[in-house]
Amino acid sequence: MKEGGLKQAGREFIPAFKTSWPYSTIGLVVGLGLVLWAEIGFRGAPIQPTPATRVLLPLILQHIGLGFVVSAITVFFYEWGAHHKKVTDLAYRLAQIQSQLTELVHSKGLDALKRALGNLLPEDQESIGKDLVRIVDSLSELQRKNIWALRGYVQCLSKIMRAVRDNIESLSSLDRPGDFGYSVSPATTADAILAVQMRELQDGDSYDVISNLGSWIHHRLDTLHEESKEAQRRGVKVRRVFNVTERTALRPEEALKIMLAHAAEAASEHNYQVRLLLGPHLEGNELLLQERIQGAQLAIFRHRGEILRVRILRRDLSELSLGSEGKPVELDRELFDQAWNAAAVLTDEVARASLEDSAFKHGSGD
Repeated sequence: MKEGGLKQAGREFIPAFKTSWPYSTIGLVVGLGLVLWAEIGFRGAPIQPTPATRVLLPLILQHIGLGFVVSAITVFFYEWGAHHKKVTDLAYRLAQIQSQLTELVHSKGLDALKRALGNLLPEDQESIGKDLVRIVDSLSELQRKNIWALRGYVQCLSKIMRAVRDNIESLSSLDRPGDFGYSVSPATTADAILAVQMRELQDGDSYDVISNLGSWIHHRLDTLHEESKEAQRRGVKVRRVFNVTERTALRPEEALKIMLAHAAEAASEHNYQVRLLLGPHLEGNELLLQERIQGAQLAIFRHRGEILRVRILRRDLSELSLGSEGKPVELDRELFDQAWNAAAVLTDEVARASLEDSAFKHGSGD
């Protein structure tokens, strides 16, 4: 914005000079002449002034001359500012007109979409048409937002919509022989949403996560895990707390394999830290941690000073909650900090010893 203003002011320099140069030139000539007269005084004059006049008159001439010089400069800058203000006002008005035209086109486009869907869909599917219009309207509004996570989520929405399209095409093929796929995997969707945000993180950013061991089996979040490793190589700091404060369905050998792998990665990768939170770690810790840690899975992305918090609400990854500010986000940030401080650094010894915890005994649901 500042750079554009300077360029515009530069372009208005010549028109302002053409308008003001006669007045500014006269003022400068008269002013400098008076200042010069004040300096030379009455040397060589046939009639010499009195001593008092010889002192006062040069001062008066000097002040009047400087007044003419300042006035000449002021006239030029006044004209320059006036030209620049006209252009600035015009640019502001054009921006207003552009905004109004954008809103008009947006409104007309939605009206046309509504009419088209009304003609294409039967009356008993009117609700689908309304939902489609709302999707397009929301996407259009989303494009005008200055949100760093925007690009990643639009990619995910596109992927989800392609899956919906494929499912509709499969249903429309049921009058033909053959099997047609129909699926929208919650885990795949969550994996894509989290992975694209990880891809946006750069050197100096960070990723804090409370996760459970079960997310590391059955390839549920493979894309996210790969992007996490790439982010660490770019300089992103990753801190993970494995939340094992309640019983898990994992077999002890499965859990041990996962924990040992992460302990080894943390030992070799300086941008990766991992800790293990067990039930006994909650004793004596703050109420917030005790009440909200059970089953908690959340991720906090920090990108250029901005925060995006993703909370996983269902263990099958079918429901997420997103937020960037407000009380729930602050509480989750506090929750991670408390869990991090209470948890034990995950090493081979800690991993093997943890199998004696009740969380790994007769698990019934992860």
